[in-house]
Amino acid sequence: MSPATEARIVEIRVVHPVWGADWIGYQLQRDKMVPVPSRTSVYRALVRHALVAAEQRRRRRADYRRWERARPMELWQLDVVGGFHLSDGVELKALTGIDDNSRFAVSAKLVRRATSGPVCEALLAALRRHGIPSRSSLTMARSSPAASGRPARARK
Repeated sequence: MSPATEARIVEIRVVHPVWGADWIGYQLQRDKMVPVPSRTSVYRALVRHALVAAEQRRRRRADYRRWERARPMELWQLDVVGGFHLSDGVELKALTGIDDNSRFAVSAKLVRRATSGPVCEALLAALRRHGIPSRSSLTMARSSPAASGRPARARK
């Protein structure tokens, strides 16, 4: 990162002492800085200038244990993800379902609104086609702040 970029990061942090790397990166993007440094680069610049305390990651990647089922059809994971924009401006949501053991897609459907009706229809179609799993898990996820172009709100 250039010295000018790092100086701008420090300047923003001094003016806004509660802003973290996400907010500072967002401000750099709004300031039309090219290229915008990554969140990690902004964080490292803040650590170098003692504007934030360097913290060890809560958990190392090696500590994560993948939880997958031992047999197919033991658990399906269903997910609703938004943010698929068509050329005419319509936004669609993707309803997906995977078998946790095989990672086989048991369901994939695009809908305008992920209300109970379309979600149930997609689940029923998957059940008719593949049978009934022992368990299922449904996740309703919002788009990440990065996907929307805005940072997450600063924690107080």
